[in-house]
Amino acid sequence: MPTPKYYTPDEVAKILSLSPQTVRRYLREGRIKAVRLNNSIRAPYRIPESAIAEWERRNMA
Repeated sequence: MPTPKYYTPDEVAKILSLSPQTVRRYLREGRIKAVRLNNSIRAPYRIPESAIAEWERRNMA
């Protein structure tokens, strides 16, 4: 089984054509699912590729 790919909020912003601030707000609101890293201060979230696809299905249709 392949290892899932994870993205930073800045990478997701580019993929979805959103601002990084919007992506971070969506993360806080739970509109985009992510994994929170306890030991990372600079970029504490990683977003799985599946969450990006799910967001696109819900919002780009």
